[in-house]
Amino acid sequence: MPLVAFKEIFYGTIGSGASEDIKYQSDGDYIIKHILIIDKDDLSLSKLRVTVSLEQTALTKDTVPATVFGRNIRDAWTIDWAITKGQVLKMTIKNEDSTDRTISVVLALYTLS
Repeated sequence: MPLVAFKEIFYGTIGSGASEDIKYQSDGDYIIKHILIIDKDDLSLSKLRVTVSLEQTALTKDTVPATVFGRNIRDAWTIDWAITKGQVLKMTIKNEDSTDRTISVVLALYTLS
């Protein structure tokens, strides 16, 4: 299955103690192979807590540290989650750090065949 595109679904600052709700409505049929979470200042992701769901199916039980997902393709968790056109991926990222964090969330999208 070849890579179709990288899709940045969030770029912004999450304040200390704050949460960010992120929604991505798919524009086609893909496999989400990886969800990459990247800190602009290359800080540890261990104090960012994440929940992820696709429609009514949860990928995470409760919250997990953002380190689970990885910063790059080599280290990222392989998800292989099918998403069809119109379906909505939802994420919540909570910043448990004592400082504001500027992050990017990127999907690695592959074709279904």
